[in-house]
Amino acid sequence: MNSNTSFEEQNHPLAAGKLSTFAEEHKQELETVTKILAEITNCTPAQVESRLETLLSELIDGEKKQTPSQKRVEAFQEWVDSHKGMNFPAFVDDSRESIYGDKD
Repeated sequence: MNSNTSFEEQNHPLAAGKLSTFAEEHKQELETVTKILAEITNCTPAQVESRLETLLSELIDGEKKQTPSQKRVEAFQEWVDSHKGMNFPAFVDDSRESIYGDKD
């Protein structure tokens, strides 16, 4: 983090509550970590700040944001679970012969 910006000034959605307090209490340490990570990863400080904020919010709040793919996996698993008791046949004959029948 450069000294002219903070999590709040960048309008990050997670800048409220615990993260905001944490960022203010550890401003110098976060700036140092951001600078080091930017140097060793060849990322910009803004890119590092964004990812660091996400990591910190997960560590501080104890909850992880779900990505859209994780949400789809969870929704699909719920759908699968909802169909478990429907007694679908274990084997479906989808061979060419079963679809088109004999053409003698």
